[in-house]
Amino acid sequence: MSKFDDQIASADTVIYDQFGDAASYTPPGAGEAVPCRVIIDNQTEILDMGGTGQTRVSGMTASVLESTIAEPKRGGQFRPTEGKYSGKVLEYSAAPVLDAEEWTGPVSVIV
Repeated sequence: MSKFDDQIASADTVIYDQFGDAASYTPPGAGEAVPCRVIIDNQTEILDMGGTGQTRVSGMTASVLESTIAEPKRGGQFRPTEGKYSGKVLEYSAAPVLDAEEWTGPVSVIV
């Protein structure tokens, strides 16, 4: 890894320390929970559908660093222990996508 890559990885860790919530991640099926920090984003977008009015699109995503969770899967679950979703179970409803050493995918609150 280059010096630049090291600095970016360090910046990612700082961002997750600041904005992420402590959680555990459990892979689908049988698996051991892994401690991690997760950033949960409740996105809302307003789209203009060709001048016919506006449509509101909502969705929740969860992001986790690849250095913490090597390859999260659809059906994998986060259990935050702090923050707004503490005590809830959030499950990847589709396969997360890796971009710049960060996995992000849609999640649903199941408990």
